[in-house]
Amino acid sequence: MNKRIIFLATTLATVVTAAVVMPTYASAESPAELNNTSSAAIEMLLGSNPAAAAVAKKARAVLVFPSIVKAGFVFGAAYGEGELKQGATVDGYYNSFT
Repeated sequence: MNKRIIFLATTLATVVTAAVVMPTYASAESPAELNNTSSAAIEMLLGSNPAAAAVAKKARAVLVFPSIVKAGFVFGAAYGEGELKQGATVDGYYNSFT
């Protein structure tokens, strides 16, 4: 009986913590916002990492996730929004959830 109470209390504490810690999203980023943050992320990466710049020159397209939010206590999760860029053209929008 005591093990069951401890298990239930631990489960309840985990759910409450996850609800408080995990961010809430009112809405997804607009395409313009996502394009700006993706462009800034690519510029920063290519400016600071010559190997990434060399690979980007040979790539047909680049899938960019400017930020991925991670949270977890007992179980972990991650979410991010990104876009597929072929040169300066955006070929699609994607999200990642793990």
